[in-house]
Parts: sequence; structure tokens; C-alpha cells
Amino acid sequence: MPFKPGQSGNPSGRPKLRLPDGRSLRDLAREHTEECINALIGIVRESDNDPARRAAATDLLDRGWGKPTQPLAGDPDMPPVDWAKAPEPVLAWMASQALPEDGVTH
Repeated sequence: MPFKPGQSGNPSGRPKLRLPDGRSLRDLAREHTEECINALIGIVRESDNDPARRAAATDLLDRGWGKPTQPLAGDPDMPPVDWAKAPEPVLAWMASQALPEDGVTH
């Protein structure tokens, strides 16, 4: 049956996934938040796999501090980040990740 102009083909949207016990997938995920955060922390601390460590660290920072803004050049509503106002733990971590002056990692 054809839709009338301006009429949605799915007015109620995608049906919400419900588990057999009635919980949503979001509810289930939120129940395991602490366990997942601890798993990410474990990866950051213990993994020898640099891409995995970087991804876990990024996920933790994004959730704790929000994703960094991506300002457009000359955007007055989104000026460049003022690192002088960054929290000390963030600055210390960034300094620990800096490359040596020769640019070579050992």
C-alpha cells in the first residue's frame, strides 16, 4: 500500500527490544556498568596491546569527561580548548604520554 506524501512508513519507530524478563537491553547494560568500567581499567593497566589500551583509555575518558569538541576554524561559539584550565590528573596523564624530544619511542 503506498504512503501518502508526508506520512511515515514506520510512525512508531523501531520496536524496543525487550528481554524475556521485560527488561530492555539498556537496563541490562546499565546493570553491568561498574563491571565494564573495571574491565576497561584492567585493559588500560595490564594489556600489552597498545591499540586495545588506547581504545580502552579513550572510552574511559570519553565517558568521564565527554568527547572532545571539534571546533570549526573561526567558530566564535566553540573557541580552542584552554589547556591551562584542564584538571591536573588530565595534564599529568597527557605529559606521561608525550614522545621524547627525539620523537623516537624506545
